[in-house]
Amino acid sequence: MRYYIHNGPEAFRLGSSRSMTPLSSKFQKTVESATSRMSGGRWGARYRTLKGKMKRLLGLTQREGKSEDSGIARIERSQRLAGPEQRSEVLQIAATQFAKTGLRGTTTLMLARAAGISERALYVHFGSKEGLFRKAVEDNIGTRLQLLEGRTASGIFESETAAIQHIAEATVTVCVAGAGNSILTNWALLEDPEYAAELYRNEMGAVELVWDRALAERFPDSRSRRILSVHLVPYAVSACLAYGLWLATLRQDADSAAALAEGFAEGIAQAASALLSEESYSPTSSPLVNRS
Repeated sequence: MRYYIHNGPEAFRLGSSRSMTPLSSKFQKTVESATSRMSGGRWGARYRTLKGKMKRLLGLTQREGKSEDSGIARIERSQRLAGPEQRSEVLQIAATQFAKTGLRGTTTLMLARAAGISERALYVHFGSKEGLFRKAVEDNIGTRLQLLEGRTASGIFESETAAIQHIAEATVTVCVAGAGNSILTNWALLEDPEYAAELYRNEMGAVELVWDRALAERFPDSRSRRILSVHLVPYAVSACLAYGLWLATLRQDADSAAALAEGFAEGIAQAASALLSEESYSPTSSPLVNRS
């Protein structure tokens, strides 16, 4: 039996012939002699256990072919997450941790311990801590959009301004509600701005579509709705998201921010009402216009 010692983790990973250096013949004989003396008797079982542990600690190994059932293959299989459900659970746990400490303040060890998996499993499935962070941010934005669509899908409103107020309040509220809390997006804008800025612009565009669809479904032939979609909705969406991000930064939740969201939405509705009043005023119909 011949023993070898690995020349570092990188060589071990590559598995080349240079990754292992044979021990000297003198030391080889010493190992074999000690093995023959200690392998028998009542100390045999204990010795074999200690021998395996020492070989793992010192990097000593026998040269083996690359078989599917090798130790490395078994380790790699053990690092695979059970399925999409576990992967989703890891993402949720990571999002919670990132929301507390941000990208720079979170280590892979913290994430692995929180998720109950190894650091190697994180790298296998997400590539890097940054990759896991970005995926968590994307899921956070997607959750927020789903919550907003759910809150705007129902409801009957007597006027366009009443609908605007309801949608504006919902937009602010989802920014501080549960899994949609935008504190994670705030961290991304602060620590990964080039990547997060594009995501945020896309989010504003998606929210604007939600607003326009909700108004068009309730007031399909309304001139006032078309005026609001062009002259108010883009600015209102930007304002509501910015206010929601600010509330999330202050660690507000849906309950503590309810009154603030309601008051902000009332202001948006007042702006909509003022805009429609201005548009409804036609100079040609005013008795003050000189028609000569």
